[in-house]
Amino acid sequence: MKTLLFFLLAGLLLAFTAHAGTHDVRSDVRSGVWTAELKGDRLDLTIFRGSREGQRGVNLMGIEVALADLGLAKSAAESSAANVTFSLKREAGTVAFDGRFATGDGAGQYKFAPNDAYERELNALGYDEISDNDMLVFATHDLRIATIRDLIAAGQKPQRRQLDEIAVFHITASLLREYATLGFPDLTIRDAVQMRVGSVDAKFVNALRDLGYTNLSAHQISEMAILGATPAYIRSLRDAGLLDLSPREATKLRIGGITPQRIEELRRAGYTNLTAHQLSELGIHGVTPTYIEELRKLGYQDLTPRQLIDMKIHGATPAYIRSMKK
Repeated sequence: MKTLLFFLLAGLLLAFTAHAGTHDVRSDVRSGVWTAELKGDRLDLTIFRGSREGQRGVNLMGIEVALADLGLAKSAAESSAANVTFSLKREAGTVAFDGRFATGDGAGQYKFAPNDAYERELNALGYDEISDNDMLVFATHDLRIATIRDLIAAGQKPQRRQLDEIAVFHITASLLREYATLGFPDLTIRDAVQMRVGSVDAKFVNALRDLGYTNLSAHQISEMAILGATPAYIRSLRDAGLLDLSPREATKLRIGGITPQRIEELRRAGYTNLTAHQLSELGIHGVTPTYIEELRKLGYQDLTPRQLIDMKIHGATPAYIRSMKK
């Protein structure tokens, strides 16, 4: 049945792309195709929009919505074969969906009707030149006029280009107050977006503080979160002997893919007292225990970490060395 839905989607995309090529750009995003996957009582929806201003082609937008918000019966989505119609009604407009579901997977077409009154309220707040694509983003992510007013009342004045981020990452005045109670007052909207991108919450902040990271800035903590320098990761490095890491060191080690297992492999290869900086540089430049062993087989014994990194940077691979020897 999934195969049938795949072919249905492929046909819809071909038809939609051809349709988009013959209409003006502004109207393209008002209709398109969708796919969906049932996840419990929620629907993971992917919307294939038409061209955006200044672009051609099809672009995607993914959202997760409760079935109750769509007026879609779970039994219909779980059916072996069911034609469906449902809609997402938001302040910024309504997205009407029709299509077909088979055992939790669906595909079909959508039509978007923006709310002109909503756009007028945005204009009254000083936000002009709102496109249909903007309105679709605001609708699917449920950006409400009250949210914008509350941010303005809290001393923020979101720029026009920030409205999309506010919608997608659900930036509210209440969220800014929550971050303030965690020790991050006066966050900019950009700071708050970065915190949301990293899923920074009270649990994450407190876990880092328990490890001694008590004076992190919003930029530092969001960077650590985004790049995966989590409390669990830092604890694993401490268990491997790397103590008192700075936020920057922990982040660079994560970027380099350094794990306790990799540290142990390098120790077995003879590199027993590597610093955090050396480890991260080895990882970032792709110096692996396998690379070291292959070089040793070619006669390069007792290379320093710096020599290994330089050789890797300049392409002195085992294959290259063998070719030069020939």
